Amino acid sequence: MTKLILSALAILLLTVSIASAKTHTITLYAKSNLAGQELKPGDYKVEIDGEKVTITNGRRTLVPATTVEEGSETFAKTSIRYREVDGKRTIREIRLGGSNTKLTFSAPGATRGE
Repeated sequence: MTKLILSALAILLLTVSIASAKTHTITLYAKSNLAGQELKPGDYKVEIDGEKVTITNGRRTLVPATTVEEGSETFAKTSIRYREVDGKRTIREIRLGGSNTKLTFSAPGATRGE
């Protein structure tokens, strides 16, 4: 009986920790740079867990230094804002459609440990 209760408690805790992370999908239509890494066009999964942001495409995972902001308005669609750094399109900000979440990325080359 004790094992059953402990197992149920462990599953509950795991479910709560998974539910706390928000997942979104973005699409890059052109080569882009983020945290000193080149990202090819395609779909990317963006997972937000508190202040930690993980961007994944296939087996490639990037954990850039990010500021996560929750605004007062909901963004109608996802938009990506760029800046030109050394002649390359570098992602500066992502506003996630259907949410009020804005991700702002630090200077190129700055990454959070993974």
